[in-house]
Amino acid sequence: MSKLISIVLPVHNEFLNLKKLIEEWDMELKKNTSIKHEFVIVEDGSTDGTKELIKKLENNFTILNLSSEKKEDIVKLFSMALKLLKVTIFFVLIATIKLKYIH
Repeated sequence: MSKLISIVLPVHNEFLNLKKLIEEWDMELKKNTSIKHEFVIVEDGSTDGTKELIKKLENNFTILNLSSEKKEDIVKLFSMALKLLKVTIFFVLIATIKLKYIH
């Protein structure tokens, strides 16, 4: 069985953060490991364009998109995502956390 890392992202109205977050993690994972990776986006009824952004990002990244049409219980959606994972390693990133990078 080949190894796979799944990065689970619970998001709600993260249009401004999501693209950069995925691009940076994708670049770091490709640079530092040969293990395949995917982003599992658990989208919870966003109204700011996040859903449309996820569809665009699917063209360039390996994404499992679990979207809800309306705001749901994020724990329920997250549990659903975990049941779908068939991976060696997974971790969760919270997209709402704003990080300052020191260059």
